Amino acid sequence: MDIDALWAAAEGWDWLQDHDHLQVAGCWTFVRDRTPAQAIAAFGMDPATARMLTLDDGVNAFSGRVDQEGNILPWARFGAFGEWTFALESASYLGHKRDGVGRSLFIGTQAAIVWWSPEDCEVGFSEDGRGVVAFEPCMEWSLVGTDPDRFAPQMRELGILPCPDDWHIADRPSRVVHMLAFLTAIADIRLPGDVALGPLLTCGVPAPP
Repeated sequence: MDIDALWAAAEGWDWLQDHDHLQVAGCWTFVRDRTPAQAIAAFGMDPATARMLTLDDGVNAFSGRVDQEGNILPWARFGAFGEWTFALESASYLGHKRDGVGRSLFIGTQAAIVWWSPEDCEVGFSEDGRGVVAFEPCMEWSLVGTDPDRFAPQMRELGILPCPDDWHIADRPSRVVHMLAFLTAIADIRLPGDVALGPLLTCGVPAPP
């Protein structure tokens, strides 16, 4: 495992480590050659209601929204960088629902997700709506997909699978950054901090009447 390769891939995501609320729970979704408006609609939200908000403004505007049963109402920020449209959720996982967002948004293109909670995390890559590979870092038993060995060289290089015996927590980025570094290595998915944290289309799932 080349620790320099890991940190080189993670370098573009190091801004995430300064934002604790993005480390607790949430989901990144990346889709090639789709528009933010298409992503918003696939997430069950109305593009007409989207507002251009910074991350901090979005947290203030949407965090704490619940339905009549007290369930958290998901919200997300949408944008595009290079060939990839992205969605960032805080404390929800709409992008990870394979029978929901993926069915309408991922068909006919490539997509990737990174989701995490205090207990679990996973990175996945799909083509035409079919999961090529998905796994939890350092948990080889979790590896699944139609072609789970396709990115084995990148996994070994980044120390994701198998996890080296001498791998120390102090040597690696946070788990979210580690998974995003894997997507950079296999699909050149990148996102500068000033884009991710700045004004983006932001909206939420509407509350039931």
